[in-house]
Amino acid sequence: MTWKDEYDMSYEEEKKFIKEGLDAIKHVIGQTAVAYNASFLRRSENTLKTLQELGCIYHIDDLSRDEPFIIKVNQKDFAVVPYTVRNNDLGMIELKNFSPDQYITQIKMEFDQLYEEAAIKRRQLSLTFHDRVSGTPQMVKAATELIKYAEASRRFI
Repeated sequence: MTWKDEYDMSYEEEKKFIKEGLDAIKHVIGQTAVAYNASFLRRSENTLKTLQELGCIYHIDDLSRDEPFIIKVNQKDFAVVPYTVRNNDLGMIELKNFSPDQYITQIKMEFDQLYEEAAIKRRQLSLTFHDRVSGTPQMVKAATELIKYAEASRRFI
């Protein structure tokens, strides 16, 4: 709901905070969210337990690997879909001043390399889009070009 840091919330505060966000999503789209991303990846020691209690099945607040994996939370499986900072539009466009063309080039190169590696192991392309960055006309065009590039390669099957 807001960009609050969860790492300094009590268990009860954090559970209420996360539940309010999940409830808002359900109210707007009519479906229950099953995943979560803490603000700036700064979750607390209770976040994963809380997410599982609230019905989530995975989170993305992890930078440790380049492919999804399973961990145990409350003695049950919980999926981790890693986040990739290097493909974050906020960092690339706003902080590093990449042009949309530079952004497109980097993502295409990443896509091509990961696709090649996928012949022998699982790979994941992680992209982060923020509405205030990728919602701009030139970035909408860039994202559209990237989707068309991937589709044209017939690599999404």
